[in-house]
Amino acid sequence: MSIRVLRFMIGLIALVNVNNIYAVEYELEADNLLKLEIYDSGPTRINLKDEKINDIFMYHQNVAEVVVHESGFLFIAP
Repeated sequence: MSIRVLRFMIGLIALVNVNNIYAVEYELEADNLLKLEIYDSGPTRINLKDEKINDIFMYHQNVAEVVVHESGFLFIAP
């Protein structure tokens, strides 16, 4: 799935489900693991302020489509 399709899907979901969209900000610490829950029926975008995501590690039982965009954003679709 291309990033343009993902952006369109996110934009469409934003228009249709305005009440269901929210953002959460976490403070990262170098020695702590960050555990996130993803939306179960739509795409989730994860980005780090002033940072680029280069690698991700996932458990194999977590079935999802994961795209790391060249911008450093991580897109996850269930």
